[in-house]
Amino acid sequence: MVVHMRAPPVALTIAGSDCCCGAGLQADLKTFSAFGVHGLTAVTSVVAETPLAVHGIYPVSPEAVREQVRILLSAYPVAAVKTGMLGSARHVMAVAELLADCSIPLVVDPVMVASSGAALSRRGISLPQSACSPRHRHYSQSSRGTGADGERGGAQCAGAV
Repeated sequence: MVVHMRAPPVALTIAGSDCCCGAGLQADLKTFSAFGVHGLTAVTSVVAETPLAVHGIYPVSPEAVREQVRILLSAYPVAAVKTGMLGSARHVMAVAELLADCSIPLVVDPVMVASSGAALSRRGISLPQSACSPRHRHYSQSSRGTGADGERGGAQCAGAV
């Protein structure tokens, strides 16, 4: 008897890496996996943190983020994209430019503060309200998808595929 396995749907998370795995792209990958979705990652920054404190934030260059996203979108049948901590206006613009012409469902979860209360993004980042989830009161709900935290955002993304 021959059993044909269907490839799982694929989702891409563009987010920061949380070394204690409680948030960021690691949490997204856990959520994707729980929904039977194969997760891909584009790393925007590496965050040295524990649940109690952020010890360091080490951004990846916007050029490196662009290259990660570009090659993943060209090599895999990505069915949904989720963004998390982008970290700077340059990162936001790099990702926005790459996804501007995509018809792939998008979940925007603008992570700007760690659970410890530490700021993860530079001040002055302006995100278009039509593309933001209600993580903070001043963002409106996106018509493409929402996520109030990494796990729910990841679940929204997994549900989109």
